[in-house]
Amino acid sequence: AEQGGDSPALVDSLLAIGDTYRAQALLPADPNSSESSLGLLPLSSAMYRRALEILERQDPPDAARQGRAYVSLGDLYMLWGRRKTAELAYGRAWETLADPALGATRDEYFAAPVRLMGPEPPRLYPRSVATRPPRDQGTLLPGTVSVRYGVDALGKAVDVTLLESDPPGLVDDAVLAAVRGALFRPRYADGAAVPAAGIVYQHAFRYRESELKPKPVATPDAGPIAPPDAAPLPPPPPAESATDPAADPGTLPAPPAGS
Repeated sequence: AEQGGDSPALVDSLLAIGDTYRAQALLPADPNSSESSLGLLPLSSAMYRRALEILERQDPPDAARQGRAYVSLGDLYMLWGRRKTAELAYGRAWETLADPALGATRDEYFAAPVRLMGPEPPRLYPRSVATRPPRDQGTLLPGTVSVRYGVDALGKAVDVTLLESDPPGLVDDAVLAAVRGALFRPRYADGAAVPAAGIVYQHAFRYRESELKPKPVATPDAGPIAPPDAAPLPPPPPAESATDPAADPGTLPAPPAGS
């Protein structure tokens, strides 16, 4: 067995350190620090590559861990904005996991898009509730928002549509914005990135009942109301007599008798 820096026993630790650097790089920037968190991305890459160097020298090869390392490297490069390099890493992972015995592992990575980063929709409404101690939060009720979307071959969300929300209007826009702003590992088929459609995401949150706006009370329609200074309408003219010749100018009066 190899010892020291080339020991396969180091692989899991290297992958975990790479994951940690990558997660820290995604944290909001510290306003009091002059260092950019993006500087952690090269360190993450170095950990993954070192793990792969060890795995590629291992005999017999450990295809499952190799595939995991390539997927992690691909995810890193997606976050880094280096899509072509990410595609190469994902392609190597697909080939490494080609053994039918590893089919379930490959499906776990590639059968459906996997969210890598993006804004988080609120879990509490209003957001100020989260800053209060539990005893001051009041009664919180469960709510849900359901969204349908697709993911293109570049890992971007497309065709984002609101399906339903209960109660409506509280966090709908925030959930839609979170889905639209997310980055995904795309679905893969035959070793290539392909679009995925019809994905349904349901977001659960809690809200304070007092935030619900009461619905307006419907009132019967009494018709138009005349202005207070409007003059009354004149009464209708009296009905015309049916025997009055003037009532029908197209009919001549009968001649007098004996004429």
